[in-house]
Amino acid sequence: MATMIINNSRFDAVEYIKKLRLANFTQEQAETLAQEAEHLIGAVLDQAKQSIENKELATRNDILLVNGAIRESELRLQKEIKSLEVKLMTLYGGGFLFLLGILAKGFHWW
Repeated sequence: MATMIINNSRFDAVEYIKKLRLANFTQEQAETLAQEAEHLIGAVLDQAKQSIENKELATRNDILLVNGAIRESELRLQKEIKSLEVKLMTLYGGGFLFLLGILAKGFHWW
């Protein structure tokens, strides 16, 4: 039995056995529980490590690249919107002049 360190916390089998003995467990019961606790902690750690290894985790650089791509898309969209605004204003202006021409012709303004 040994001390297992987990994220700056530790499982000390000897201390665990002492606590169990103070709670009136026999030496054999305390040692068995400590061994099983160590096995359980080890299995959970192995499973967690395997789970992390099997996942594709984004790095800070990956996130920066995605942010850059998003910013590029935003700038392109802003440019497209500005272009559409100019086209729309041109159409409105042309439509207004056309309507004004029809009114002028109808009312004999010239």
